[in-house]
Amino acid sequence: MLRAKLLVILCFLSVCCGFCGTETNTAPRFELAVHTVELDGSPVRDAQVFVGDTPVGRSGVQGKLRFELSGKEGRRVAIRVKCPIAYQQQELLDTITLHQVLDVKDTAKRKAIERKFVCNALINKAVVLVKSNAPAGLPVLLDGREVDRTNEHGIAHVYIEMAPQAEFQVKISTTSQPELRPQEPSRVFRMPEGKEILLFEQDFSIEEAPKVRKRSRRRRVKKRSSAPVRLK
Repeated sequence: MLRAKLLVILCFLSVCCGFCGTETNTAPRFELAVHTVELDGSPVRDAQVFVGDTPVGRSGVQGKLRFELSGKEGRRVAIRVKCPIAYQQQELLDTITLHQVLDVKDTAKRKAIERKFVCNALINKAVVLVKSNAPAGLPVLLDGREVDRTNEHGIAHVYIEMAPQAEFQVKISTTSQPELRPQEPSRVFRMPEGKEILLFEQDFSIEEAPKVRKRSRRRRVKKRSSAPVRLK
């Protein structure tokens, strides 16, 4: 009889401890959304995301990664991002505080804690739009190398891939049109941090050739001598 009572007590204690353990180990879960982009907002895929030193995944085609963390509300967590090889390899770090984010439209729902990280590209792309009143066929040079020619509307395009902040020169060659003014106009640009369209506007005028005056052919009249005439 005593043995049976002891077994009942032990079972009761084990059940209680089990419930206590479940209550202690159950922590609230928080959803996080990491968005990796370029400076102009274009998505960056395949960026590796860490919580502290633990990898949690890579950004997808849209530059996003969603994952969950468990812990006490108010706990601070370090989020670290490593950009892909085509981008500068600086460490991107942010610290977030775990908290519930309510949906304004539906307070019963919880929204993810969002963070955005910007990856700086090693090589950027840009376009220089050349607009002018020049005739068709004028060469457009990039650092001395012909890359396009003006069309019938005086427009040309220069496509560039360079490191951010690099300087380059765009020139409209007028050697075939010596009457245009100015001659050989050029602009120096600095490569932007993100994808941009740069503008090169140039107005030309035509210098008229100087008129050549024709010399009039006049017969020269010999002047008569005004010396006194001697009388015999």
